[in-house]
Amino acid sequence: MTRRLSLAPWTYGFIVALAMWLATTAYSGIGSAGATLSGALAFGA
Repeated sequence: MTRRLSLAPWTYGFIVALAMWLATTAYSGIGSAGATLSGALAFGA
């Protein structure tokens, strides 16, 4: 039996924001991590 994943709808925005932050930081380097995280969380909200 498949168990359904039930999270609040806004949770997915933050999960995707974190994934994009990790991908961007891996590509551009750790120097821009703070500004990128701030922008990602703003778009995730």
